Amino acid sequence: MASTDKLTGIYNRQAFDILLSQAIKEAGRRGDPLSLIMLDLDHFKKINDSFGHLAGDAVLKNLVKNMERSVRKSDALGRWGGEEFMALLHGCTLDDAFLIAEKIRIAVGSSVTTYNQLAIQAAVSIGVAQYQECESPESLLNRADIALYKAKEGGRNRTEKHTGEPSDCLLENAFNKDG
Repeated sequence: MASTDKLTGIYNRQAFDILLSQAIKEAGRRGDPLSLIMLDLDHFKKINDSFGHLAGDAVLKNLVKNMERSVRKSDALGRWGGEEFMALLHGCTLDDAFLIAEKIRIAVGSSVTTYNQLAIQAAVSIGVAQYQECESPESLLNRADIALYKAKEGGRNRTEKHTGEPSDCLLENAFNKDG
């Protein structure tokens, strides 16, 4: 119970943090690809203000159902914050993670949440990043977050990937070249 989000039944932030750290250690040891999807429900405040918080809860539950249908059984889902969610994709490259993220985005956009005979449409913005060998969990989260904000700035209801090198890897590479 302490590791799951009460509303959605997926991992809460604390449990997801632990999973992410473990997955990064394992990916670093094995050299397997690992990708992270960060998504945010677009205009969630407007949904809550227009339909009420219980309707907003129903939208969040429906969002998670669409995420669960779109990811693989080996993937882990977590609620990061109010309307922000994560998917940790083991053995998944950036390009494959982008395709899964798009599958989620399309599923959410084509799904309608019914609450008290109201039909509520939702959309998500998504950021995707792939773990790089020298990267910390915080850096991977930050890069997925940067991609998410790029999706929001690009008009929302879209998916963006972060293709740049993590700042902690740039520092390590510079140190190794000089040392």
